[in-house]
Amino acid sequence: MDSIQQTRKRSRSWHDTDTHSPAPQGAGRSDGLNQPLRARIEIQRHLPSQDPKNDFTSKIWPGLRDEYDTMREELEELCKNGLKSEAIKCQVESRTKAADSVKASLDRREKALWQHNKKRLQSISDIFDEIHDLVGVRIILEYPDDMQKAIRFIEETFRKEREPAVFHSDREVGQHWKTWFGAYQTLNYRLSLDEKNCRTFSRFCGVMFEIQLTTIAEGLYNKFAHPLLYKGSSENLSRQDEMVIDMSHGISLVYSLCLMYMKEKLGDGSGNIKHRDELVAATALFHESLMKGASFNAVDNPRGVNTVPDIPPEVYRSAGDLREWIDGRITYAAVLSKLLVAEGAAFDSHAEEHNPRCHPNTRTELLRQIQNWANDSQTKSIFWLNGMAGTGKSTISRTVAKLFADEDLLGASFFFKRGRDDRGKAARVFPTIASQLVCNIPTLVPSIKKAIEADPALPGKTLRDQFERLILQPLGCIHHATAIVIIIDALDECDREDDVKTIISVLAKVNTLSSVRLRVFITSRPELPIRLGFKNEEVQGKYQNLALHKIPEETVEHDISAFLGYELARIRDTYNSQALRSLQLPLSWPGEHVIRTLAQIAVPLFIFAATACRFVEDSAWSDPANQLKKILQYQTNTDNSELDELDATYLPILDQLIVGQTDQKKSRLLAHFREVVGPIVLLAQPLSVLSLARLLDISPRAIYGRLESLHSVLDIPPEECIPVRLFHLSFRDFLVDPAKRTTNEFWIDQAKYHKVLADRCVQIMSQHLKRDICNQQVPGKLRSEIDQNTIDTALPPVAQYACQYWVHHLKESKSSVRDGGPVHSFLTSHLLYWLEALSLLGRISESLGMVDDLLALSVHGIEISRFLHDIRRFIRSNRSIIDIAPLQLYASALVFSPARSITRGLFKQEEQRWITSGPVVEDSWNACTQTLEGHSGSVSSVAFSPDSKLVASGSGDQTVKIWDAATGACTQTLKGHSGYVSSVAFSPDSKLVASGSYDQTVKIWDAATGACTQTQRA
Repeated sequence: MDSIQQTRKRSRSWHDTDTHSPAPQGAGRSDGLNQPLRARIEIQRHLPSQDPKNDFTSKIWPGLRDEYDTMREELEELCKNGLKSEAIKCQVESRTKAADSVKASLDRREKALWQHNKKRLQSISDIFDEIHDLVGVRIILEYPDDMQKAIRFIEETFRKEREPAVFHSDREVGQHWKTWFGAYQTLNYRLSLDEKNCRTFSRFCGVMFEIQLTTIAEGLYNKFAHPLLYKGSSENLSRQDEMVIDMSHGISLVYSLCLMYMKEKLGDGSGNIKHRDELVAATALFHESLMKGASFNAVDNPRGVNTVPDIPPEVYRSAGDLREWIDGRITYAAVLSKLLVAEGAAFDSHAEEHNPRCHPNTRTELLRQIQNWANDSQTKSIFWLNGMAGTGKSTISRTVAKLFADEDLLGASFFFKRGRDDRGKAARVFPTIASQLVCNIPTLVPSIKKAIEADPALPGKTLRDQFERLILQPLGCIHHATAIVIIIDALDECDREDDVKTIISVLAKVNTLSSVRLRVFITSRPELPIRLGFKNEEVQGKYQNLALHKIPEETVEHDISAFLGYELARIRDTYNSQALRSLQLPLSWPGEHVIRTLAQIAVPLFIFAATACRFVEDSAWSDPANQLKKILQYQTNTDNSELDELDATYLPILDQLIVGQTDQKKSRLLAHFREVVGPIVLLAQPLSVLSLARLLDISPRAIYGRLESLHSVLDIPPEECIPVRLFHLSFRDFLVDPAKRTTNEFWIDQAKYHKVLADRCVQIMSQHLKRDICNQQVPGKLRSEIDQNTIDTALPPVAQYACQYWVHHLKESKSSVRDGGPVHSFLTSHLLYWLEALSLLGRISESLGMVDDLLALSVHGIEISRFLHDIRRFIRSNRSIIDIAPLQLYASALVFSPARSITRGLFKQEEQRWITSGPVVEDSWNACTQTLEGHSGSVSSVAFSPDSKLVASGSGDQTVKIWDAATGACTQTLKGHSGYVSSVAFSPDSKLVASGSYDQTVKIWDAATGACTQTQRA
């Protein structure tokens, strides 16, 4: 051991590699070289401390760490020599904790102590008793059949201070994926040196340390999983990430099996028949695991072989199927990258994480009815749950999604949110659903991958094409024993009414699947476009519906009472835990009578109950009892016959802002309210307080001040960089309802505040945008090669918002665009910079629609109209190259534009200086504005819709195509004729298309949905 002490090895790294900071002067080993470590610990143990955790990590541990590190080195050498003498092939690692790692461990231990025993670490002695792994040794066995020998070595060499902690594979890890191959398995011993070793290591006798015993399979997996899943920030991991981590565990287990198989040939076998028997058993176990989807581990386990949920036998029948699954996981990322996915739309996304689900003992009959519908093979394919604002539709959807996910029935979910990034766009619905389906049903990957490879533009095609080729056809290629449920929540929040009808129409095709029982659960308000969608001939007889507002009032009142009872009791207990005893609320508060009264007021709106509870809990006003009293008094003192449900929900809260104020102050408070809340409820996408401050040119402090009393209606995060959101869309409805203009003092004039937002967006873009804003310098630099952080730094959230939504706000303000006005001035100076920014954001395809909206607003401007027409031609001609390489705006896009183009003339100075001799181009844009390609046969007939927005074409390929006249995009491909389509025509209202064919039929089609509504035969 003298030689060991002379060789001062550095600490070997585990996954929590420590950075050793020097100990304070006089705190190292020099003052205690002749003193046993245990004695030094006992001296420190009894030191008084007001802040034991901080004192231990900052004062005591730096003085002991070097001595612990010496103990670590000698323990590692002892284990290596002892295990080698036992012919146990293994790796031995060790580490000594750094101060920051010690602090993190203490925080975890104290949290666990508090949860289990309501105790905290109150002294240095408590810390020495609790922290057992200041020094840790890890033994990684190469062969699992050495496990018992290794256990015997540990128990004979060291003294057990406590029983070993067994970390089984069946414990839960991660948040989004239930592991197939199990969690990290290890046996953790809390030990000290045995008496026979104390003679050699006398300085360290009685000092506790940890030995972790595991296998090479677990060790390999832990190298990957530990920093990501166990010690890392697991909330940053997606479901796909957790699946990949789990897959690495399976691969590690396969490697361990291969190592076992070659043990004899590697020279590590003894020839003992027992080893061969164990190998055969291990091989059989592994084969069984492939059949069942269970994890494999040959290590003896006191609880037996770990199992995980079975994979449906109709999906995986062999090791080849598992290999196909692994291939699918690898190609999944490639498939996902091609799908235009709406982030946050899934029920288990972070965006939906804190939104409520049904409380226990509420909605029980309704939930049972929905579950029975999904599991009954004889029911209709679609379940439409509808109800007016605030009746709890989305809460039910989240609850149903969780129930079906727990039963492994949930295929996918899409929660619409108008104004939340892409969650209001119908074009994102089916790609998002497809991405979740391949995650939950891996055997779909090859079919969807094949569809995208056959048509790379598929994720941007018509909704009907997307549904059929990304969802319907792939599902038709597999067999599935149980139902697959797709949930679509808040369909009424889809941006375009025509898209709503199309979605309903195409979903009606799910009943054509025979190998899969697909069920679609839809919620929405009962608005006209949705009612019309369900009246479509294609949908009739294929759905069942239930109106929430028609559920018996006593049932709804019971559920709201249960919710109020639970929430108010929670509010009472939280308040009492922080209040002085003399101020605490009685345990009987608020009482059955009050709960019943509130429930009667709330029926049928759950949103009233939820908003009232947030108001009662809001400490910015008063204590809960006074808050509740205000709500009840307001209802008592107000003629409820004059209030609709939303007035009754929100006025009791908002009136607290102005009650008792003078007319002058009241007017000022209302102006401040509208100045901040008006834009918040009208934003196309939520913004943080910092971005709002920049957008509105108001200080963050002032915004927080004006929002301070609105926590019950707005989700206002404490962090300045997280968006402020509405708790419920009904708050916006309440504020902007034109019918309330004269009766609601808090009424928001939409046109006025949309104009404010449009003007500020233009100002921000004028101040911020410039050429080559990401400083890439190379015109050929692809957008895909530019780091997202670079884009986000160059274009902060408020600039991104302004670029994407300034036209939307201008359009909603009903303002006109005039010659020489702010919009005209902005476009003549910043057009190319704006298009560059849109390209960097991946939104250049939306620019044409924005220009068309501006054209519609420019009826009184001759010059601006000419300019906008020129911009539209410029974008159409160059959109593809700009989308790929943004800086080509200043190179090929300008250079190849006509010499007398308005855009080229205005931005001549922006052309690349190194282009000394440009190409020969036409003087003006030619007459051809679009070339529409897509038919595989000759085109026989073309017709414009009366509103000039659509073009229909009939072809010898037996199809009719409908095109967007502005963008040239094919919006529908109508299939059904069995012969040459010879003629097409639109109805006077542009809503229907008629087609005649050599198959002797005339078909009438819905132009919006592509559905065939009639077939007339000759």
